[in-house]
Amino acid sequence: MAALELFFENLKSGKEELLLLRQLALDCGLVETQKWGFPCYQFEGKNKLVLQAFKNYCAVLFLEGFKLSDPSGILVKTGVNTQKGRQFRPESTKHILQNKEALIALIQESKNTNSKTAQPISNLQPELPGPLIQSFEEEPEFQEKFYLLSPGKQRAYLFHFNQAKQEQTCINRIQKCKPKILQGKGLLDK
Repeated sequence: MAALELFFENLKSGKEELLLLRQLALDCGLVETQKWGFPCYQFEGKNKLVLQAFKNYCAVLFLEGFKLSDPSGILVKTGVNTQKGRQFRPESTKHILQNKEALIALIQESKNTNSKTAQPISNLQPELPGPLIQSFEEEPEFQEKFYLLSPGKQRAYLFHFNQAKQEQTCINRIQKCKPKILQGKGLLDK
């Protein structure tokens, strides 16, 4: 049995919904492949959407959903920091059928999106957490080295620091990352 058939066969929940979404994608002329462990649908060799199965829900992820017009408002961001992807999260097969025309329109529109002609994504810059501002005031060299990092590396650190739920955790993260920042390295650099 092919890997994709096994994916659908082994679904514990959302099976009917994902099979219906699969058929919509195929009916719209997309080619089915597998990427990231999920069914992926391409047009002219470009990834356009992915069917996703999670513990509490299933979804169709439009990889460049931020470009789609979505006049019906059925797409949602996958997270607060998400810039490109948008999901449709069906509650049932009935929900899919109620939104079938809107989904077909989105799939057709996604076929015409081209990442090279896309509007640029806003350069979302997270807030500076209080403990980081305090560290900058106490150590100007640290601030200077931080701002010498590329914007992407700065954002990665800021997201990491801001995700701390408690101030002490944020302080600990800043202290742990400080040597890498002073060396001009990004959060994931070795």
